[in-house]
Amino acid sequence: MNINTQIPCLLNYKIKNANYLFLGLFILFSACKKKTEATPVAPQLISSNPANNKQDVTPDLKEIVLRFDQKVTLLSSSKVTFNEELITYVKIGSEGELQVALPELEYAKTYTLVIAANSIKGANGVLFPTEVKLTFSTLGLVAETLPAMPAGGPDGGTYDKPGRNPAGTVTTVNFYSSVAGKNVDMLVYTPPGYSTGKKYGVIYCYQGLGDKAANVFNGDWVRAGIISDNLIGDRKISKGVIIVAVDDQYNGNSSNVQDMTITDAIPYIDSHYSTYADADHRGLFGYSWGGGYTFNVGAKNLNYFHYISPSSAAPNKQADDVLFPNDGADAKKLLKCLFISWAQYDYQGFINLNQATVNYCKSKGIPHDSWVAGGQGHSGGTWRPAMWNFLQLADRAGISK
Repeated sequence: MNINTQIPCLLNYKIKNANYLFLGLFILFSACKKKTEATPVAPQLISSNPANNKQDVTPDLKEIVLRFDQKVTLLSSSKVTFNEELITYVKIGSEGELQVALPELEYAKTYTLVIAANSIKGANGVLFPTEVKLTFSTLGLVAETLPAMPAGGPDGGTYDKPGRNPAGTVTTVNFYSSVAGKNVDMLVYTPPGYSTGKKYGVIYCYQGLGDKAANVFNGDWVRAGIISDNLIGDRKISKGVIIVAVDDQYNGNSSNVQDMTITDAIPYIDSHYSTYADADHRGLFGYSWGGGYTFNVGAKNLNYFHYISPSSAAPNKQADDVLFPNDGADAKKLLKCLFISWAQYDYQGFINLNQATVNYCKSKGIPHDSWVAGGQGHSGGTWRPAMWNFLQLADRAGISK
């Protein structure tokens, strides 16, 4: 065979082998690509906010954010729970986020979010195979040993000084009282951060004889709103309560404050503000003549009030066996907080009757707290610390839960 014949054959042989090599590489590449496409990767959880087992989350947290390594969706049939309660609102965010809207949180409580296995689908359709479980705890409240005098005493401390913390709002409401037969003023304090998306307990206040409702909030007598602001800001109470004071002295010392409160004020407040609207979240506070009202209205209407705090109660207070009949059977069963206070140098008659009530409660086994404001008289030096104590005692007993 001559050279001219060998060259074409050799070329055909090499081309044929190259084709076989190309075909083999193509088949191998196709197989690898097919194998890759046949094994999509499940989404991976990268991070969460808050982090799992975080211990100091603020109670104003609004949502939990879960971040994955790819775009995800939540199956409509999925089960999401938060402390075993179903969560209905989960938003798909950008960059692989799931945003879980939360209910109102409380101080010093542990919470757990659970998303069932196979509920989260990745961008390529693969499900997240395991359960998502995230646990965290909220900040604790700063404990006080109560009852006590605030640090610095009634005048030298900061517990009743404005400007230290975010302030709530005090609004004057003029409304018609069917009991008084005319319009009366009512002052309403809502705590900082008040929201119609939350529910609040309510404390109704009775001022002294001849005083206006404004004395509950202004001047030196009680400063209820400022004290509440500071207790919330200092984390001594949780979200706070609504505080109400009505100008009840339309008829002097024979005012029908019971009916003005129950018939007029409570329905107005419950219909215009976001309240729990039940006795487990409603209380009374009063000083001097208003302290007597607090005993009389509160103890005799335990279906409306489970938190009662008379301070320096005056002799308009009714007899103990009238206020607590049947050895205080109902009070033992229903009262969540009874806090009785007066001053070391109060009027002697006032001291005697308040001490007698404490002795009566002790003898009948009626749960209560009592406190004497050392070095103080019949004044705001007693009533401001009394409010400071009562707001904390009521919060611990559940008025805000």
